[in-house]
Amino acid sequence: MSRRDSSRHVHHFPRFGVWLTHGPRVGYYFKSLQEIFPHLEPTGSGISSLWARTVALKYGCTVVVGYPEKVDVSDKWPASPEYYNSAIIVNQDGETSGGYRKSHLYSIDETWALEGQDGFFSGEIAGVDNAVLGISMDIA
Repeated sequence: MSRRDSSRHVHHFPRFGVWLTHGPRVGYYFKSLQEIFPHLEPTGSGISSLWARTVALKYGCTVVVGYPEKVDVSDKWPASPEYYNSAIIVNQDGETSGGYRKSHLYSIDETWALEGQDGFFSGEIAGVDNAVLGISMDIA
């Protein structure tokens, strides 16, 4: 599925007040940093974040989308690059309301990503009473 046509895959479940979608996909199985490098996105401002904002505004819902995050470490220079398997939470107004960095890496993540140090996202998300967010092995 391309990023361009991914919004066609949004489904509403009014009984639960939930919208589910398949987000933009770049793949998952990257054997090295070199393979994933072209797909890394700046924190909260890459193509996946733009897609999430667009869908949130179009459907008036909260969107959570995973993305390969590249952290700007220029303010910490000298510092090593930081890359994470991350998710961003965008509210119905298209604003970032939270984020999460995967903390229990799968072997394939270890080839390029650092472990998130903040634990699970636990907080308020508009329209959801309580929420906890994890990625893949975090919730396995």
